[in-house]
Amino acid sequence: MNLIPVLIALLVIMVTTLIWIFIARRSEIYVHRKERSVRKVITGMGVIFTVATILSYWQKDFSDYTVLIAVSLLAVVSLLDDIMDLSIGLRLFIQLIVAGVVYMAYPVLDPWWMILL
Repeated sequence: MNLIPVLIALLVIMVTTLIWIFIARRSEIYVHRKERSVRKVITGMGVIFTVATILSYWQKDFSDYTVLIAVSLLAVVSLLDDIMDLSIGLRLFIQLIVAGVVYMAYPVLDPWWMILL
């Protein structure tokens, strides 16, 4: 497995979290939702990244950059959700896009797993 996309994905996670903390400290979001939001961002991206990395070893024709795309999209969704308080419908739509990217990369996954996203 090529480690460059993995390192880039980790960088995306760190930068997104730092951007969120920087913006949140200068707004009322930091007071009201600091712990829950940061925990949600880190946990959500961590789960997707871990599952994608584990499954990448099962498929020989796996594209490493799909992990990067999925993690980047999830990072952006999490950041927007915390800052703008997205509606449930828009959040679901964006999560379905992320799930679609992951599902295209991992056709071995059962459809019920996509619901968990």
